[in-house]
Amino acid sequence: MHQVGWTGLKNGDLLTKASAEFDAFLTIDKNLPHQQNLSKYAISVLVIESASNKHDDIAKLIPNALAALRNLVPGLVTRVN
Repeated sequence: MHQVGWTGLKNGDLLTKASAEFDAFLTIDKNLPHQQNLSKYAISVLVIESASNKHDDIAKLIPNALAALRNLVPGLVTRVN
C-alpha cells in the first residue's frame, strides 16, 4: 500500500479506493468480512486464511488463491485456507 500512497487508510477507505482501480482485494485479515459491508463495494475480496502472516505460511496457499481468483464475484468474500 505504501507504493500507491494508501498507507494508514482505514478498511472502508481502502476498499473504496481499491474498488476504483482493481477487480480483487486480497487480504490476510480474517475479520475484514465481519467489519465491513462488502456488498457495497464493486470489488471481490479474497481472504487468505494462513496459519500466520509469515511468508512460508502464505506461500503455501498461493496456488489455491490463484485458482480462486478466476471465480470471484464483486461484493462477495471468498476464503482460501
